[in-house]
Amino acid sequence: MSPVFDNLRNNLPSLYRPEDDDTSGEALPINAATILDINGVAPASGILTAPERGFAVLATFPAPINVQRVRLRPGNVGGSNLFLEFYRLSASGRPFSRPTVVASIKENVAVLPSPFIARVFSMRLKRPGLLGMFLKSVANLIDDGDIDATTVLQSHWFDYADSALYHPYAARFRQLSEPPIPTPHPRDPSLLTFPHIHDLAWLASLLALPPWQNPPELREMVEAYRTRIARTVALYQNGLGTLEALRDMIETQLPPALPMVGEAETPEERSIRLETEDRAFFLEPFAPLVRQAITMPGAPVDRVGALMRWTLTNDGLSPAAPTVYIEGVEPVADKIDATVNPIIELYRYGSLFPRVGLAYNGTINAGETLRLRPLYNAWLGTDLRLLRADSESNPTAPGSWATLEGIPADRNVVAITQTRDLALWVALTLGDPLHAELWRFDGTTWTEAVPDMEEVFCLLEDGDSLLIGTTDGVKRLDLYTGAFPLENVGEQGNPVYAIHRAADGVLWVGAEDGARPFGESPTPLQGTPIYAIAHEPDGTLYFGGELGMFLFQPGLEAWYVYRGEGGSETERDWQPFTGTLPTDVFLPPVRCIFPAPDASLWLGTDRGFARYVAHASGLTYTTLLEAFPDLADGRVFFITADDRGLIWFGTTRGVFRYDGRDLWHYESEVWRKLGRADSLYGDRMSAEDRGAWRFQRATNLWQRLNPRSGFQNFNEPLRTTNESAARAVAWTNGIIGEIGTWDGDTFTPTAPIDPALLRVRFKPTELTIQDGGIPGIPRLPVGVSTWRYLSLEPEIVEPPRTLPAWTIEGRLIPPPEDRLAPPPGRFDQPVPAPPSIYDDSVYAFNPSARVWFDWNAPRPLAILARLKRRTPDETIDPAILDRVRQGVEQVRPAGVRVVLAVEDELI
Repeated sequence: MSPVFDNLRNNLPSLYRPEDDDTSGEALPINAATILDINGVAPASGILTAPERGFAVLATFPAPINVQRVRLRPGNVGGSNLFLEFYRLSASGRPFSRPTVVASIKENVAVLPSPFIARVFSMRLKRPGLLGMFLKSVANLIDDGDIDATTVLQSHWFDYADSALYHPYAARFRQLSEPPIPTPHPRDPSLLTFPHIHDLAWLASLLALPPWQNPPELREMVEAYRTRIARTVALYQNGLGTLEALRDMIETQLPPALPMVGEAETPEERSIRLETEDRAFFLEPFAPLVRQAITMPGAPVDRVGALMRWTLTNDGLSPAAPTVYIEGVEPVADKIDATVNPIIELYRYGSLFPRVGLAYNGTINAGETLRLRPLYNAWLGTDLRLLRADSESNPTAPGSWATLEGIPADRNVVAITQTRDLALWVALTLGDPLHAELWRFDGTTWTEAVPDMEEVFCLLEDGDSLLIGTTDGVKRLDLYTGAFPLENVGEQGNPVYAIHRAADGVLWVGAEDGARPFGESPTPLQGTPIYAIAHEPDGTLYFGGELGMFLFQPGLEAWYVYRGEGGSETERDWQPFTGTLPTDVFLPPVRCIFPAPDASLWLGTDRGFARYVAHASGLTYTTLLEAFPDLADGRVFFITADDRGLIWFGTTRGVFRYDGRDLWHYESEVWRKLGRADSLYGDRMSAEDRGAWRFQRATNLWQRLNPRSGFQNFNEPLRTTNESAARAVAWTNGIIGEIGTWDGDTFTPTAPIDPALLRVRFKPTELTIQDGGIPGIPRLPVGVSTWRYLSLEPEIVEPPRTLPAWTIEGRLIPPPEDRLAPPPGRFDQPVPAPPSIYDDSVYAFNPSARVWFDWNAPRPLAILARLKRRTPDETIDPAILDRVRQGVEQVRPAGVRVVLAVEDELI
């Protein structure tokens, strides 16, 4: 710049020349007494200090907070156009030179325009300079022009469904009430509540969606109508004929929760309530009723006797809990026996011989029928107690939980399993250092099978034995020798955290020094603790441990390690693994792994649960890791699925469930809906996509990917209550016995039977019979299985004249050799060639009962939509059910059967 220009400028005092402080503003005095409250709460003593001679206030909180608004004392803040600056502190404790957030002050309140989360920060009071006020005035004029131009242009183009974003009335309302800026999100409450209706008829005419007007008490309100239109558009955008389309259609046909503001309800609370108050429903594989009357090939064909067999075929996707009807018959001398002490036994399926049955110690009179139907039990192991919930209709038995008597209540439950004799085994830990006890439950009595052993991590049934993973390797417990002897069978001195049978039958162990097939040489995955093993149906194995997650493809003999550090589709999530352990890991230690039916992979870690999932993006899929630190931040002990396909999580904050879309938390004996798993709520006005995550071990924090600024630490508070830790879960079948009448189609009960008359009878071999565990009918295996009708042996069995022989309960006597029971012979059957077949047959006892089986098993190409009541006595109007049924028909794929139910009642 030339000296001539400098001289000219200095001789023109009327020209305004901004100084440095014109852009930064003038600092005003402020002290701790100036701040009345932060986020509506007065700071505790010592939180606020004034270290910089009256021109700054230092805030020091015990934990990070999300500062949203600050109220200042009236009279201490004079003048207009003031603002409050918020500074983060450097490592030396000094504020940075530039503020992080600047908030204008109106009526003594500073509302922050963007999130500011910090534990320690500084606040300064400023008055803008002349240039700053000039720029702000110009900006206000430009904003007003933008609003006017938008309104004029829209009026000349077409109406928007989200016109609340642009309407001058809505803009002025928000300016006066100072709520956050709305987002173009279909679930934003500020858009749902804006009273614009002029575009609805036009939009609905394009979709052929008239408003619901009948019945009058269910007449559709404008807000609900607008929501249904938006959901329908989104449904058709994502395509039809899919499970997600079916779910969206059902949601669209159900009346939505309207965004009315509750008493003392914040906008954030309202947003979460909208996501969680819509009527809940589950989609499950549908299980139609199968009924089979048991017949014999010889006369009388409709009756069975002791030692007679039949086969049943379960063509479902999983084992089914059957209901059995046993009808008493009129005895006929030397031809038909009375129905006394009947037993229904599962004898064989595939190459396995369970030989386990349920016995009724009593007589069924002629014309009477004993119905044996399943009672569903759920067992939950928590800190210091074991809980049980029962249900007569719901196989998940999700509550209410009751504490059990007969087992110590001052120990932690770490593992639960049921063996093939239907006994329940529970591992408890106690003491310091930890040691374990192993208990057995037979349905009535608890028995301490192993009173003192090393700390237990896992249990797995293996034939006639129970394998136990402990701090001193793998122990084997013989289940059926009577004394429960315990022996070392491998990995002695090496803690074993997981024992898993893969899809090909190979037994794997996860131990302190790696993972390998049990008893075999080490694999590349060695030198690091492995806590969890899981497999896909195709044989792919997953391993979770101290260094995150690994993958093994047996067919290719290929190993991989999960990286997931960049959150980009251009970077491979799974990198080849040759045995060199990673030094930088972007997952917490992984404690459990669950491959879900929807192809997602759930992980339980030391810092909550996460999900590796593929989300559709146009015509492609993007894989990402979703974390849930807003719900649980401690260790996850188990992830598993129940009979209805709901996924359960046991955490330090209690039990969670996932129904295929929404997450639930068990709080104060009630399941509370938390909203969609793919959405993040927190303190936002509305839900947003959960997005991609990774874990930063240096800071011990989950980080969420911001598309603009990269991964950022997640510090928001938990939005779930702190419940008792859930460490283990299991489901079993009990039994309900009733005497009544049966016409082959309808059972009419007359009286319950004493549960003490029912007991399990189990044959470890053909030579011995033992009492088993929890009374119940064995589950019907997938495929073909063989069943028998038997009767309880008398206390004294008269030895037969010819040997070998089998008792009325199917026991071989005397024992010249351990052989399988031969098929029953019938005198009135044609003798097939060769005639000597009778030499290998056992002639059954006289017929003595009629038997029917009922069962339900999940089947392919069939779906059950189960609507949930909001209260136990709520009645859902039939008009709503008709709407759901009609909507389902529009998106149901050809050949797929969809059935509607309300709770456990089929519609």
